[in-house]
Amino acid sequence: MLIVSQDKDAIVNFNNVMQIFIVKNENEKTYLVRYENVDGYYETLGKYKEEERAKEILKMIVSAYQSYKLFQCTNNATQEEIAKKYQEFSITPFRIEMPQE
Repeated sequence: MLIVSQDKDAIVNFNNVMQIFIVKNENEKTYLVRYENVDGYYETLGKYKEEERAKEILKMIVSAYQSYKLFQCTNNATQEEIAKKYQEFSITPFRIEMPQE
């Protein structure tokens, strides 16, 4: 699964993520959705005005990840059927784009 950063300048492979979390940025009075990679580096995925919105983003990431893992557990015929539906509705699966707001 891939995560595209809010400013569209980074694409993160979820397999390289150790944790995703919220940090309050006191200077700008915003909430940052950040991740730690397997090498221990921290990067920001998105910035939001309200903590509640940042929490909604975390829920969105969890939901997408659960869908991704469920897809991996299905048999080939089911995967093919799901892939056809994605194409039918012009959905790019297993990619999250961080919302602007």
